[in-house]
Amino acid sequence: MPDYYQILDLPRGASKAQIKKAYRKKAMECHPDRNPSAEAHAVFLRVREAYEALMGPPADGKTGSNPAHSGAQTDHYAFYERVYSPEAEERRRAAKERVDRQTARQFEQYRRSNEAFRRSWPYRLLLALGHLSRVVILVMGVGCMVVAGITLNEGNVLATLVISLPLFLIGGGMVYVPWRAYWKNRQSKRSVNSK
Repeated sequence: MPDYYQILDLPRGASKAQIKKAYRKKAMECHPDRNPSAEAHAVFLRVREAYEALMGPPADGKTGSNPAHSGAQTDHYAFYERVYSPEAEERRRAAKERVDRQTARQFEQYRRSNEAFRRSWPYRLLLALGHLSRVVILVMGVGCMVVAGITLNEGNVLATLVISLPLFLIGGGMVYVPWRAYWKNRQSKRSVNSK
């Protein structure tokens, strides 16, 4: 049988007030919410056990001194033991491992489907068309600038840009925008189908 007086650092025959004061002091030191050490929970339970043993049952047979709060303290201890018990810790650890495995599995599935899509011919075709459309836009822009420069035959760079820029944007947009819209639409359909 453990020496409850030693656990609370009390001399033998201490009064109930001294026991209560020592219990509160020890409980504050070793409470798991205040003390991050690994054995804080076990020490706290020993301190509580010593306190309950030294205080003994009340003379009136009730669990608390205040009839309105008679079950509150025992409910708190029951809750504490239920939440911080080793079984609860094991359940939390198992749940975390389960979530981690599921997340890793989902990421791996996403990565494989993404790699498969990048190896597919539609993706490569769209990629090639995207690069081709950029080249076409550049060639059309340069062509528009050359045509505008020849037409003006004045060498006025500002006038050339004012005339050729709208042609450049319109010509480039006619090539690039439909493929971009097709690509965005295809990606949104794939994301909806994968969910």
